Amino acid sequence: MGMIRISLLLVLIITALSLAQECPQSRNYTVTTQAEIDSVTSDCTRIAGELALVDWSGPFTLPNITHVESIALYSGSITTFELPHLEYYSGNLVLTNVPSLRKVSLPRLEYIDVLHIGLVGDTPELHCPMLRNASSVFLRGNFASQSFPSLQNIATKFDICNSINCDNYSYMNASTSMDLSFPDLERVANFKVAGNMSKLSTPSVTAVTCADCHWAALHLKLFGSSPIAVDFPKLSEVEGNVYIRGDIASISLPVAHQYPDEFTIIPHQPLNISLPVQRGLNFLFSGNVSSIQLPDLRDFSRIHINSDISIDCDRLFEELKETSSTPLNETDIYDYFQCSRGSYTFGIDAWVTAAIGLAVSIAVGL
Repeated sequence: MGMIRISLLLVLIITALSLAQECPQSRNYTVTTQAEIDSVTSDCTRIAGELALVDWSGPFTLPNITHVESIALYSGSITTFELPHLEYYSGNLVLTNVPSLRKVSLPRLEYIDVLHIGLVGDTPELHCPMLRNASSVFLRGNFASQSFPSLQNIATKFDICNSINCDNYSYMNASTSMDLSFPDLERVANFKVAGNMSKLSTPSVTAVTCADCHWAALHLKLFGSSPIAVDFPKLSEVEGNVYIRGDIASISLPVAHQYPDEFTIIPHQPLNISLPVQRGLNFLFSGNVSSIQLPDLRDFSRIHINSDISIDCDRLFEELKETSSTPLNETDIYDYFQCSRGSYTFGIDAWVTAAIGLAVSIAVGL
C-alpha cells in the first residue's frame, strides 16, 4: 500500500512538472511594461530565473505563471501587485519602500520561501488565502485585518506588525486596529505579533520552537483601545523565550506545561494570571499583575514579581512550597523568589537584584 502511494505521488509530481512549461527565451527577464510581461508569459507557465521590474508604472499582473523563482522590483511606482495563477514561489518576494503600492494579491499561492512585505498608507490590502507553508513571513503595514485561512507551517519566522514603530518598546502609532486570524496555523519557529490589535486568533498552534532566536520564540506586544484575549488552546511545545506585553484581557495556555527558557508577562491593565505550567526556568511578572496562580508548578529556577498593584506575595510563596517537587530552602529564598507589591517588597536586597534583572530583560526585548 505504501509503495502504491509513493508511486502515485511520483506520478503527480512528474505530471505537475510536465504541465509547468518553462518560458524558453532565457532564465532571467527584465521588463518595463505589462505588454512585455504578456509577451513573455503567453506560452509558458514557469519562469526558472528572475523576473526584474524596471521603471514600472501602475498595476502589475503576472498571467499564466504558476511557478517562479524570483520577482524583483528595481525601480518604479507600482500600485498593485497581482499574481493570479502563481502556486509556487521558490525565492524571496520583497516589496518594501514602495509608497505607491496599496495591494498585493496572491490568490493561489501555496508555498513561498520568504514573503517580506511592507505597505504604507491607510488600510493596505494583502491576500494570501491559499498559502500553506513558508520559510519566513515578515509583514509591515497599517492593516485593518489580516487572515491566513490556509497557513499551516512557518519554518523560521512569522513577524507581523501594523505600525512603522514595531521595534520600539513604547505604544504603537498605528491608526487602525488590526484583527488577526490564523485558523489552521500549527507550527512556527519564531512567532512575533506587535501593534494595535483588536483580536488575535490562534486556535490550532501546537508548537513554537526557536531555541536560538535573538530574543523570544513567542513575542507578543499588543496595544489597543481595549484589552484583548491571548489564547493558545493547543500550544503544548515551547522552545525559546516567551514574552507577552500590552493591553491584555486574559491569558490562556491550558496545555503548555513546560517552559525551558525565560517566561515574561507584562500587562498594562490589571490581570489575573493562572498558568498550568509544571516545569520552567525563569519567570518574570511585571506591570499590572493583580494575582498569580501556578497550582501545578513543581520545578523552577527563579520567579521575579514586580507588580504595580497589590498582590499577595506571601500566599503565592506558600502555594509554591506545597507544589514544589523538592523542599524550598527558606534560608536562601531570595535566590529564587523575589516579589514586590506596590511599596512592599518581599526582601529589599533581593528586589534590587530583581530590578536589575528586569531592566536587562526590557533592554534585550526592545
